[in-house]
Amino acid sequence: METRTRRRGAAGVLAVPVAAQAATNNVSMGTPTSAQKTLGGLAADVNAFFPQTVSVHVGDTVRFTPNGFHTVDLPAKGSSGALPLLKFTKAGTYRYYCDVHAGMKATVKVLPKSKPVPSAKADASRVKNQIATAVKTAKTLTKATQPANTVSVGVAGKHGVEIFTLAPSNLTVPAGTTVTFTMSANSYEVQFSAPGTYTFYCLIHPFMKGTVTATAT
Repeated sequence: METRTRRRGAAGVLAVPVAAQAATNNVSMGTPTSAQKTLGGLAADVNAFFPQTVSVHVGDTVRFTPNGFHTVDLPAKGSSGALPLLKFTKAGTYRYYCDVHAGMKATVKVLPKSKPVPSAKADASRVKNQIATAVKTAKTLTKATQPANTVSVGVAGKHGVEIFTLAPSNLTVPAGTTVTFTMSANSYEVQFSAPGTYTFYCLIHPFMKGTVTATAT
């Protein structure tokens, strides 16, 4: 802050130091709003924090913005407050997780005020790169093929990227065929013994629908 003074016709500038203000950094819990249209067009979402690493000074605050069904589980001590705002009061590295989606984790690095931290512009650039990687992964997943007589209930890839679709959404098999429905953690087998068209859908994501058509042999 500057205070200008004038005395007896002479102008001068008195420099008054301004105390450093604590900063607030932003973390998106799930796909950032700016990327939702692009990824949504691919039927994709990302179970990740954006950015996955944020560096702050002691005394700074991190705002966790929910974008999707996610949580923040921060086991280590060194922060105060309540979501969506957490103030980090002790230097250290803090790993946190989403309790809903296994593998969704990120880090807050808390540094002494004497050490530099990335600028807001640098953080935004890292988020932009993270989004670009997610979009590239999603496009690859939309082209994935499944083994014979197999339906993937959603297609998962790296970096928490998931395609909310049934792949393939329509499958035709001879009656008596056993079809395997695969998910991230488990797989299930169903034998379609009688000819007909069977419609199935995801109870959690009802827009994910598909059919199995069993033909007479």
